[in-house]
Amino acid sequence: MMAVPEMVGGTDRFCSDFMRIEEGRMFGKAGAEGVYCIGDLETGLGIAIKIEDGNGRATSPVAVEVLKQLDLLSEQKCERLHDYHYPKLKNARQEVIGQLRPIFSLKNG
Repeated sequence: MMAVPEMVGGTDRFCSDFMRIEEGRMFGKAGAEGVYCIGDLETGLGIAIKIEDGNGRATSPVAVEVLKQLDLLSEQKCERLHDYHYPKLKNARQEVIGQLRPIFSLKNG
C-alpha cells in the first residue's frame, strides 16, 4: 500500500496523497458507508472513523482533524493536506458554494 499509494485510492485522492505525505509511517483506507481507517506504524495506533450518515465526503476532513488533535500530524503535513481538511463544496456548475469544516474535540479517556 505505502510503496505505491496510487494503487489504493487512485490519483488525487486522500488515501493516496495521505500515504505519500506520511512517507511510510501511516496508511489509510476508505471503506463503504462513511468509514475510514488509519494505522500508525510508529506508535502502533489504529484509528477507525465512521460518519453516521454514511456519506464519505466528511471522512478526509475528520481524519486530518483527528490526526491533528492527537499530535500525529505536523503543521507542515497538515498544510499539505489543507484541501482535504477543509474541502470546498461546489454546485453543478463547479462554483464554490461553501466549505466543510470539522468542528469537534476528542475526549480524553
